Amino acid sequence: MTMWGLFLLNLLPIGILLALSRKNAVPFLTSSLLHPYFFLALILLLYNIDFLVLGAGQSATRLSEMSASIPVRDVWYAFAVFSALQAALVAGILLAGAVHVPNRAVVGGGIRAARVVGAMLVVVSVAVTFGSLALGVSFLSLDVTHQNFYRENQALWLVKSLCNPAMALYVLSSGKWRHSDFLVLAGAVAVATLGGSRSSVLFASAIAGMKFALLGWRIRQSWTLVAIPALGAILLVLRFYLREQWRYGSIVDFVAAQGGVVGTFFSTAEVSMADAFTMAYIYSDDIAVFPFQGFLFAASLLIPRSFWPGKPISPSGSFTDALSPTRWEITRSELTVTGFGDMLLEFGLVGALIACALFAFVWGYLVKKSAKAIHSVYQRFVFVALYWSVYSFVRGDMGNLGGLLWPFVLVYVIWRIAAYFIKDRVVRGSH
Repeated sequence: MTMWGLFLLNLLPIGILLALSRKNAVPFLTSSLLHPYFFLALILLLYNIDFLVLGAGQSATRLSEMSASIPVRDVWYAFAVFSALQAALVAGILLAGAVHVPNRAVVGGGIRAARVVGAMLVVVSVAVTFGSLALGVSFLSLDVTHQNFYRENQALWLVKSLCNPAMALYVLSSGKWRHSDFLVLAGAVAVATLGGSRSSVLFASAIAGMKFALLGWRIRQSWTLVAIPALGAILLVLRFYLREQWRYGSIVDFVAAQGGVVGTFFSTAEVSMADAFTMAYIYSDDIAVFPFQGFLFAASLLIPRSFWPGKPISPSGSFTDALSPTRWEITRSELTVTGFGDMLLEFGLVGALIACALFAFVWGYLVKKSAKAIHSVYQRFVFVALYWSVYSFVRGDMGNLGGLLWPFVLVYVIWRIAAYFIKDRVVRGSH
């Protein structure tokens, strides 16, 4: 079977996810385009397209700082393994869908506390970020400076990480649109962008879409013809100004050097999911990763390494250390191995199939359970965490997933403590 054959075969599980997104409606979402299954289908489609582009290339990896070659034959083998893992992932979601989840009423409340805590955390994040002269310096230099800056200033990293969950909590806590919602959205995007993150634009776009759905807007599928290219253009501009400006005289020169607009996404390290997985597949014996390393790293993420010097690094860190030791030694910045590559390195092929199916089963069950009682701020907040967690897993690894979930947990704890002291006013239709 050719690369195209595998690609066409992989459209079947992607199509299943699209069908599930339409079948499993979420009460407060007015369009299947905002469903987590649709989002996962879109990510997997990009992953598959990236494999096609990699297989059609000149056998050189596009991962930055790596000069190793990837024979086309090995790309096909890696694509076949990825296809099996993708099928296991979708199978886990199908199994979760077969489990009965009873409808249950969720007690509302905490709306005023959600607004207060959400706004407070975003304002603090904006003030701390823009008040840091060191961050202003890093913003004008290389991308690795952003990463090192936050590694060396963990308190600031924590403040920045709380910003997106706080923004989601604030914006989705009310069924009305206020000018402050836009200000909080813009503030969160600014904080994350100055920290070198471009995925924050995708996150903010998803939250804005959910807000419009909460207001009763009908989001039509034709809007994707405008929304996806627009988001791509924004990500391209952010990539140039945050990471590539020092190399090229203008954004036009940058795009031309990549072979055009499409090349900036699929002919460089911009997507690189297929490259990372293929390299993990080829060099799995040379990469020192032990079973459950990613889970242990994610669980212990908030423990400072000064208290636990032997704390494991993430699987992506081990991946980078093995294949790009100079980059790892100097910058400590990771080349993400993707969730599929993480599972393959930790558990081998058979174990990865089981791990992907189990992850998808748990995730799919929680999505289904959350959607059953979405008419409370709590359930919307949980729903957002589940929505974005699948991106963190597929695009990153278990370490990235932990980096996403811990801030959500901390914001939730702060919110519930605040709700004990800040009571809601009794207003008709406040939910």
